[in-house]
Amino acid sequence: MKNYCLLICGLLIWAANAKAAPRVTLIEQIEKSLASDKAFSAQEREQYLKEFRQQLGSYAFDILKGQRTKGLDVLLSIVTEGSFDRVEIERTVGVATAAYVAIRRGSQPKAVAGIALYGFRKKLDTDKIEAWANGYRDLTQFKVPAAVAEELIYNAAENDWDIDAFNKFKWGLVQAAKKEYDTKKFAIYMLGHYKKGGNLPGAMISKSLRVFSNAAQTGTKVRLPRYQSPILQVEPRPKQPDPKQPDPKQPPSKDRQAKILASLTESIRTFIKTPYVWGGRSRRGTDCSGFVQTVFDEAGIKLPRSSKLQWAAGIKIPRDKLKAGDLVFFKTIGNKISHVGVVTDPARDQFAHASSSRGVVYSDLKSKYYRLRFAGARRVIR
Repeated sequence: MKNYCLLICGLLIWAANAKAAPRVTLIEQIEKSLASDKAFSAQEREQYLKEFRQQLGSYAFDILKGQRTKGLDVLLSIVTEGSFDRVEIERTVGVATAAYVAIRRGSQPKAVAGIALYGFRKKLDTDKIEAWANGYRDLTQFKVPAAVAEELIYNAAENDWDIDAFNKFKWGLVQAAKKEYDTKKFAIYMLGHYKKGGNLPGAMISKSLRVFSNAAQTGTKVRLPRYQSPILQVEPRPKQPDPKQPDPKQPPSKDRQAKILASLTESIRTFIKTPYVWGGRSRRGTDCSGFVQTVFDEAGIKLPRSSKLQWAAGIKIPRDKLKAGDLVFFKTIGNKISHVGVVTDPARDQFAHASSSRGVVYSDLKSKYYRLRFAGARRVIR
């Protein structure tokens, strides 16, 4: 009798919870989110929904919970990125769908969110996004630095590797980590020589392990090949004014501010057309926060690496008080900071940022896509 009463109580609690929290499908939430985003016209919303119904297939009817909810967040952020960059709707939905499915299968949302944006420049399917995101997880679990994992994914995307080649190089790096080799140097040696040709992935990995094993036994240094990378090797700063940080007790110097802005303007100019690279922060490839961090670093101001942490830097500035050098931030449909740029010409509402599909470009803050998703601004040059 006691067990029966417990069963009845359990069923009543379950029924109450079910009534309190109605089941929402993926496509219903996508429709709701698009309807709340004023940056889209009614016609655009219909086009997005039509494409999502077609490309998601049975996934459109997923009940949102757990990993699927995280997948929705990434899907919506990709839709926002696509609209920022004026990417055609069919392609944007294809990238967003592939990312959602990869996360639904268990891939890390953070890794998928960065990797999927390669799909705006190159055709990517779910299997590749999933393999690369899971590779990122495997590598970092074995204490391979995140930058090395991002470098491997960059090579796979840039050179159209198949999944088998990527996985072989991944496990080669894992073996190097287990043997406590310097995985950054190991990656540069392995990938640098592989790019020269003449070796298949398996043979290149075996050769690299032999070279590093011999070096460890003999106490000699491994001679690294010339290797140009947007992630592992950032090029030296251009020769520009190097203003010193001021004494915090003294009022800011106008001369110092002018030097910083001159340096910043030149750095931004030389970054224009740099392609998008997840984890990159050089003129060979960059993401949005990497671009901002680098140009300010070259002007003598240190900023955090992520847009979320950059949002916490400096002082808050109203939209109508923007000056050159101010940071401007934007939100995804999910109401999270997702994008950052630098004001270059406040009179024309111009700012520079790293676009996922077009690389580093100048854009107009008055554009409805940016105006309606504007989150705020921060001033770090003081």
